[in-house]
Amino acid sequence: GMSGWSQRRWWIAGLLCAASILNYLDRQTLSILAPTIQRELAMSDSDYATVVNLFLVAYTFSSLASGWVVDRLGFRVSLVLFVGTWSVANALTGMARSVASLGAFRFLLGLGEAGNWTAAPKAVAAWFPAHERAFAIGLYTLGATLGATLAPILVVEMAARGGWPAAFWVTGALGLLWLIPWWWLSRSEITPSASDATQTAAVVPIEAAAAAEPWWRVVAREQVWRLTLARPDVFRTQLRAILRAAALLRHRLSGRARPDGARAGRSEEHTSELQSRLHLVCRLLLEKK
Repeated sequence: GMSGWSQRRWWIAGLLCAASILNYLDRQTLSILAPTIQRELAMSDSDYATVVNLFLVAYTFSSLASGWVVDRLGFRVSLVLFVGTWSVANALTGMARSVASLGAFRFLLGLGEAGNWTAAPKAVAAWFPAHERAFAIGLYTLGATLGATLAPILVVEMAARGGWPAAFWVTGALGLLWLIPWWWLSRSEITPSASDATQTAAVVPIEAAAAAEPWWRVVAREQVWRLTLARPDVFRTQLRAILRAAALLRHRLSGRARPDGARAGRSEEHTSELQSRLHLVCRLLLEKK
């Protein structure tokens, strides 16, 4: 009936928020404990940068690939896969004893974590009528801020009590425990009754439109690209990370640990100029009538 469905969907929203909290809690655990881990594993700054870049590469790839997975498996199974993957990866990080194993575990973390942000919107679309979706999306998005805020407090406390590996084990275990209520509450036995069609009818046209139009036409739309470029600050931050990773790889392959001062200066100048040009392009696109 409607009362059960109504209560269930807000539990779903709460679990999506909790997943977002865990998402940011798990990804920040390494950065918070980096000085200790670098010392114990004898990692240089260059080694640490390589580990971080492995996470970013996996996250970037999964940002697209996870959408494909959600479209085929559905949001329920996909979230089990994503949360389970990143939770296991985070727990395994506590067992890392070398740069190679640490990088492998963080790469696996990146593969899992990106999926949270492709599956959650689909879950909201399935469980919430159109007039409540914005609030539900805001609720799980809030989880990212809460996770980033709570991470320093919780991670430092866990590491102080049980050592740095314990922080990864506990946060990973929390993600695995999350799977239990999610699998139970996201089952589809309870759905809106026929008398509630006025509240949920908005779901049908969206699904029908998605099925009728190929994905490549959606991606080619001007509105999609405007939304993508609506946050040029984020776009520039990602570009900076990509360019720095490319510079690091180039100099490592040439046998140098890092670029010398003069070349680093030219690299930074080139990066800044490219960012400025891209920022201008973003503004022109957004201001276009």
